[in-house]
Amino acid sequence: MKAIYKKPGEPAEIVDIENTPQAIRAALGGWPEGYPIATDACILCDEDGRGKGLPFNTVICGLDFVGPILVMGGTDDFADLKNPERVLELLWPKK
Repeated sequence: MKAIYKKPGEPAEIVDIENTPQAIRAALGGWPEGYPIATDACILCDEDGRGKGLPFNTVICGLDFVGPILVMGGTDDFADLKNPERVLELLWPKK
């Protein structure tokens, strides 16, 4: 499924990720914790990222995120991110 993936210190990129718990956990490095940012989009991060001492990644909607994150479609069941190019530009505008 289409998503945006961002690691600390690196630019965000549009990726295809398998819609399985194993693939999502592997991308995040731990159990996912979700933060809805729209009616059809959410941010996933490692729920214990701070406890693991993961490095700062980014601020979105006033929330600080550490470690890798995924921006995915849906809020309860994950799905393709609709218009990932536009979401990428909204969250990380080019300077």
